[in-house]
Amino acid sequence: MIQPANFDGYRVDAVDNVNADLLQIAGDYFKAAYGTNQSDANANNHISILEDWDNNDPAYVKAQGNNQLTMDFPMHLALKYSLNMPSSARSGLEPAISTSLVNRAADATENEAQPNYSFIRAHDSEVQTVIAQIIKDKINPSSDGLMSQQMKLPKHSKYIMLTN
Repeated sequence: MIQPANFDGYRVDAVDNVNADLLQIAGDYFKAAYGTNQSDANANNHISILEDWDNNDPAYVKAQGNNQLTMDFPMHLALKYSLNMPSSARSGLEPAISTSLVNRAADATENEAQPNYSFIRAHDSEVQTVIAQIIKDKINPSSDGLMSQQMKLPKHSKYIMLTN
């Protein structure tokens, strides 16, 4: 008999570094414990998401039965560039309609879209890019700000080690 585990869902961080068998085991557990494969209500009550940034991941997740929500990376980019960039670099909202896992310009179907999620910015999404720009602007203009290197601070004789 399966005992309640007292959690509703889970998130797999950096999924491309996780053994695929673990994802299958987790999906099978949720099917057995919560009946996530029996109804949309059960699945919605026990959502599990993958931080899967690779463009090939949604096809793999779909081939395995969509046991977890895949990240709609094209939608993430569409949201980022239409809502979260400086006005000089912003796009329109059109990419959010047609360049995601679901083509919203031509979607008149029911239950055919792959379950997915997206976001504009997470706690660790794009942080490296922001820090890299600060390093380039304020510390070392010849740096890309991302590569590990020692840099002398302008007003101090100390060195810092930056790693990505």
